[in-house]
Amino acid sequence: QVNLEQLERIHRQQKPGHLIGSAVRLGALSAGEQGRKALPTLDRYAESIGLAFQVRMTFWMWWAILQIGKRQGADQQLGKKTYPALLGLEQAQRKARDLIDDARQSQNVLAAQSLDTSALEALADYIIQRDK
Repeated sequence: QVNLEQLERIHRQQKPGHLIGSAVRLGALSAGEQGRKALPTLDRYAESIGLAFQVRMTFWMWWAILQIGKRQGADQQLGKKTYPALLGLEQAQRKARDLIDDARQSQNVLAAQSLDTSALEALADYIIQRDK
């Protein structure tokens, strides 16, 4: 059995969050001293946005399952845990929005330092608004 805390740990450590985090860090490092100073805030952004992506991906997979006719409940029978399975659809959607809000707070800290955060904003918008 996997609880919510364990599922989040898995997704923070082994899922797209690392890929997103690596891209964000490499961008910061290539920006020189100002980028290196922003790394802690960028790491918080990347962690939140990576987990939000994972939560939203659950919805994309549910949509695909409905389109191809995969037997409902098959993931649960195989022991796979998802955010909707643990939280319910509405709460999982709220979690994704909360994570995007956390990411945007980090983005606002960087914007207040006169850093260009347009790419970070675009990524957050894409993840939360994408339907499929």
